[in-house]
Amino acid sequence: MAKINKKELVDFFLMESAEHFEAIQNGLLVLERDPGNWSVIDELFRSAHTIKGSAAMVGFKNVAHIAHSLEDTLDQLRKGNITPEEKLVTFLLDFVEKFNGLINKNKRDLNEQETEDFEKILEENITSEQKQQESTEQSDDSSAGKEGSETPEQTELAEEKSERVESATRKAILENADEKYNKTLDTSYSDEFIRIRLERLDNLLNLVGELITNKNRQTDRVHALKNLGVDLEYTKNRLMNIIKEFEEKYAYSMENLREMPAEDSTFADFSETEFDRYDDFNIFSRRLAEIGNDIVTIINDILTNFTYFTEETDYIGKITDSLQRNLTDIRMVPVDRLFNIALRTVRTASISENKLVNINLSGESIELDKSLIDALNEVIIHIIRNAVSHGIEDRKTRKKYGKNEEGIINLSASRESNIIVFEISDDGEGIDPAKLKDKAVELGILARYDADNMRADKVMDLI
Repeated sequence: MAKINKKELVDFFLMESAEHFEAIQNGLLVLERDPGNWSVIDELFRSAHTIKGSAAMVGFKNVAHIAHSLEDTLDQLRKGNITPEEKLVTFLLDFVEKFNGLINKNKRDLNEQETEDFEKILEENITSEQKQQESTEQSDDSSAGKEGSETPEQTELAEEKSERVESATRKAILENADEKYNKTLDTSYSDEFIRIRLERLDNLLNLVGELITNKNRQTDRVHALKNLGVDLEYTKNRLMNIIKEFEEKYAYSMENLREMPAEDSTFADFSETEFDRYDDFNIFSRRLAEIGNDIVTIINDILTNFTYFTEETDYIGKITDSLQRNLTDIRMVPVDRLFNIALRTVRTASISENKLVNINLSGESIELDKSLIDALNEVIIHIIRNAVSHGIEDRKTRKKYGKNEEGIINLSASRESNIIVFEISDDGEGIDPAKLKDKAVELGILARYDADNMRADKVMDLI
């Protein structure tokens, strides 16, 4: 019986669990916008359940224990005991990210202290959230009868106070999460495995089968050509032997002819025509004609086999090209994984900046090499954070300029020939060149004189 490779099992678990953790994070974002989406809640629960079972299978008992606690929390969502409000979703997103990150960083089971910390954090936050939601519901009920009694001034003051509280709360959520979980951990999982669609594997197997079949045909052609070469060698030897015999015989005949008496009448009974028929030159020419025909036949067979050989070689070339494309496709993954990270980045950055920001995504089905997607993660995250922080205005400013309070970021992927193009834009006011130059002067990058005299088209190069 083959020995089970524990490392391969663990690596596969890390890859699979990372996908399920990502599915949980994406589902939470959907659930925040659509709390009544029961199918998403069920998918979240199934993902946590799968992580729990897989962790137990590879011997990660403590990971399985925390996954079970996460499963119970998601079950609370499913039963309606808690609702996916912003604070809860933020906590769960961060919890899942750090939980997944720690597993993938250490590539081992959690130790007792780590297990206790995760268990405590999860229990405290969920209990706190349940109490807060219950308190909010009671507060809403008690204040329902007071609506309409406030003056416009009181209403405006209440809105300003609410906005200040909301801003402080949104920032505290992230700060609190960072304090509890320490610094962000590496969430990249093992590169030794990659998920491949069964259809692509079938295509590869079919191509390999065709390649083997065609290879066997070419092997047969090579054997046929070798046999024709043997026949050609044999025919050549026949020709050389006949020529040699003729040379020897002709030399002997000429010598006897010179010695023959003039009155010898041996050939007197032969007519000139009959003599020509049996002339050595006549016999030699007929033999040469026969051998020539044999050679022509062999050459035609060789040319025919070369034609087949060329066609099959061309076909192998096509199969090889297709095989290369399919092998390349194996490493290709949809960019929606990158887009999901962008979606979470927008949410986190907007909470941190106390801004309302949404993101429009297009081209999620475009595929790119996995290594390139991994390399683009940090780039996309950095650009989106800049767009939220510096591009899109706060709600009051947007309202002042007649804009919708919710800022929009557009992220798209498209294919242009053999190039994948990513485009990121937003509907904010953009970067203020004057502020950018002031910042450059403040950081000592530019002297004030140089900043004041810098051409407008060069200012953005400071970024």
